[in-house]
Amino acid sequence: MSELHIRQATLADKPALFDFLRLAYLDRWQSKFPERWEWEFEHNPFLRGNDLPIWVAVDGDRVVGQSCALVEPLVVHGKEYRVGWGVDFFVLPEYRGQGLGTRLQQANNAGNDIFMSLSMAASAAHIKSNIGLQPLPPVPVFTKIIHHEPESVLQTLAKRTKLPEILLRGAGLHHLGAGLLTARDARRDRGRIILPAGGVELIPVQQFGPEVDDLWARVSGKFSALVRRDSEYLNWKFARQPHAEHQRVIAQRNGQACGFVIFRQTRPPERNAGLILDMFADPKDDIIRVLLAYATHQLRERKVMYVQAASSVREFQQVFVALGFKQTKTATPMIRAGVAIPQEGWLLGKGDHDWDQFPLA
Repeated sequence: MSELHIRQATLADKPALFDFLRLAYLDRWQSKFPERWEWEFEHNPFLRGNDLPIWVAVDGDRVVGQSCALVEPLVVHGKEYRVGWGVDFFVLPEYRGQGLGTRLQQANNAGNDIFMSLSMAASAAHIKSNIGLQPLPPVPVFTKIIHHEPESVLQTLAKRTKLPEILLRGAGLHHLGAGLLTARDARRDRGRIILPAGGVELIPVQQFGPEVDDLWARVSGKFSALVRRDSEYLNWKFARQPHAEHQRVIAQRNGQACGFVIFRQTRPPERNAGLILDMFADPKDDIIRVLLAYATHQLRERKVMYVQAASSVREFQQVFVALGFKQTKTATPMIRAGVAIPQEGWLLGKGDHDWDQFPLA
């Protein structure tokens, strides 16, 4: 075996990187390249210069590990920086146990002004902690079941009644229970539908335009830290991202944008679910409830099994609970930065990092 070394990748490494990705993601490499790879690492409008935000472990001419960064504009207390979200970290199994993972993450960390992760494997979180990243307050994840599954109901019935599953299954009670619960929740949701008030319109759009630039200028100061959500960023992230079909809806009040929501229905090989990825409005504006209720209703109409969302914003969290969502887990962001970073006031959700990617990880 030749000597292993770590370096930043260049476009000349593209064939070797694609060979590596075929091995690293055996069952889903088609969703990693070439379309997504080129969108994420080659044609990202927020990169500086021609360097790829990819650090590789190389054995001769062969790429055997990588740690990548999804580069985006991060605004902290009104000043813009570049954040590198750690993504697509992988070392081939036969090369593990040699410290390559830590060395790759160290190189990625050193190569970005600000280095962050939001959704990550436990092993990656452990390495990031060891190389100096600090945790931010956890981001709650909320889930709303739309169609109850008979097998899940069967397990609950068996647990609560202490009766054998075979008996309950034979009686068909799990199918009956699933149907009743689904119908009950649909009735409840009809009572939660929030219709736009006078002067408010909900407008689906293919592209974001100057109206959201104006919204960004008016509302971004309500948060201490967030990825820049203007038309340049939103169109790159949610209109041009390969594989994922995002729905984009702007709320206008008296002709002026006052918020937006972005959501999608998952596709095979993903489980049939709805994801509410991004929502932006003044946290004190009740338009956020209108937008989230609209997105939830649209996803219910598409017969998803459940809807999932996440938010670091307390007011947004309260709306999810009011709409029948339940907190099901949390994700703990981690960060290393050379500038003062606030602990509170972040806007983080499912659209940040690569938490929204296809297929849903």
